[in-house]
Amino acid sequence: MKYVRLFTVFLLVIVGIVPVAAGQNAQPDHHYWTAAQVQHWEGAATVHSEDVRPLWMALNAIEREYGWVIDYEDPIYSLETESTVSHNAQWESLHAGKPSRLPAGTSFSSKYPEDSRKSISASQRQSVIEKIVADFNASPNPGHFEVHQAGPNRVHVIGYSRSAKGVRRSVLDTPVTLSPGTMSGMEALNKLVQALSEASGTQVVLGAIAWNPVARARVELKGVSVPARAILTDIADSANVELMWDFLYDINSNSYFLSLRPRSVVATDESGQPLLKNMFRSPVQ
Repeated sequence: MKYVRLFTVFLLVIVGIVPVAAGQNAQPDHHYWTAAQVQHWEGAATVHSEDVRPLWMALNAIEREYGWVIDYEDPIYSLETESTVSHNAQWESLHAGKPSRLPAGTSFSSKYPEDSRKSISASQRQSVIEKIVADFNASPNPGHFEVHQAGPNRVHVIGYSRSAKGVRRSVLDTPVTLSPGTMSGMEALNKLVQALSEASGTQVVLGAIAWNPVARARVELKGVSVPARAILTDIADSANVELMWDFLYDINSNSYFLSLRPRSVVATDESGQPLLKNMFRSPVQ
């Protein structure tokens, strides 16, 4: 549990998530702004990131630049070929002789078309995200990702691993069944991670959650077997703000950390400092 708390703090800092009520804004850590940046050119834009998960960080920059809802899912990274040793004093003090490991990503850039400065039509959103993901898949960074349209305003970016038999595998593809009924978003979320852990054989725990929007949401579970991703989408769509998830794989503990954060865009405070402004639901485009 100590490691879970440490990782949750990492998520709070790196993504700028705080468990706030809808309408409040987050002041993220400096690394959040510097790890990935979007630059605008005539008729095009470039996103560049420097992180062990460079696609995740690049998509974070895209989300806050345009206010898009993009769900991100890590694959199960290979310990031998897709990870690197990273010094972590807390981990090493608890696991003598077992070094801490992180995904072996480094940096990544993608150039994509843009109608005008900071403007991309809804019809072009899917193709822009597909272009960024295709450029990443062609890079030497670990992981292979696919883009799936999940609704008028939601896109999934899914990292796939291959099992020993060569079958594509994503933990959120796992079918789960939750007892039918109407409950709060937090109750549904807790039931989901427990059922998913049991059904998939991979531990899933909650990371940083936008607590108030999720706790106030009401979710109706139908009690049928569906992929875990479908239930998670229902939970995210039930809140009064648009929520997106980060599903990050921790190599050290062979587990996933699931976080939910609100759709947000870059704004400035009264002193001119950047902050993230949480957004209420947008109309279907």
